Amino acid sequence: MSENISGTLTPNDLSVMIIDDDEDILSVVEALLIDIGVTQIVKASDGASALQYFDQKDRSFDLIICDWMMPQESGLDVLRKMRERKPNIQFIMLTRKTEQQDIATAIDSGTDMYIKKPISAESFQERIRYFLTTRNSS
Repeated sequence: MSENISGTLTPNDLSVMIIDDDEDILSVVEALLIDIGVTQIVKASDGASALQYFDQKDRSFDLIICDWMMPQESGLDVLRKMRERKPNIQFIMLTRKTEQQDIATAIDSGTDMYIKKPISAESFQERIRYFLTTRNSS
């Protein structure tokens, strides 16, 4: 995790990977992050490329924002594999799934936050700010 001199993680310090097979969602989430000051953003359109970025030795991510329903590897698959490599990685699941059972599955699988699509810009940015607040208080 990168931090500024005061030791506080700011949006500009935050390194985020966005994973979604929908290019429009990738662009919207990236724009929302940039709007609140996040500048270190990597985008991946599938689980395999996300895991390649994740495993690069010269890269470290503070936060993963991942779609649940993707071809080949689901967001749950990506979550499990990333947690095997880095157990404390912060992970937000994006999905159109809204059933209580699906939410419970995501939480039981270890996701830190669950955001339903379509994404509300204000709510999404509020959750990212909350993430920063909780990271800085721990």
